[in-house]
Amino acid sequence: MAETQEKQSRSDLDIKHDIDHLETSYPPLVNDRHQVEITINEGVITVSGYVKSYPTVEYILSQFPKVEGVTSVNSDDLYVDESIRREAGKVIAPGVSINVEYGSVIISGLLTEGFDSELLVKQVSSVEGVRRIVTSFV
Repeated sequence: MAETQEKQSRSDLDIKHDIDHLETSYPPLVNDRHQVEITINEGVITVSGYVKSYPTVEYILSQFPKVEGVTSVNSDDLYVDESIRREAGKVIAPGVSINVEYGSVIISGLLTEGFDSELLVKQVSSVEGVRRIVTSFV
């Protein structure tokens, strides 16, 4: 009589251990780790929060699925400061600069005549991933 073995899936705790190792092996992710939340539920990894640049997202999406027991990686709620800065930059006025730190947008500089600071803040706040705006106009 032939024995049939059912494929054993790995526990989420074991997967988390391997993900933690990947997280601490990639320096940009080490820097961003306090702004990223990683949850695992039945082999599905959900990554949310903020990272500085696209290579970190690429690392997550290429390396996490390789971990034994991972069935999928969801990064729908993972935002990239670089992307937020680019999108916010489309609505800024001349003489104004934008910096982004983990979803917090810092708008500073000389607001030229004819530009409404409240409208500018409203437009920037509509950019996906912006969680807070700080302004400092001259």
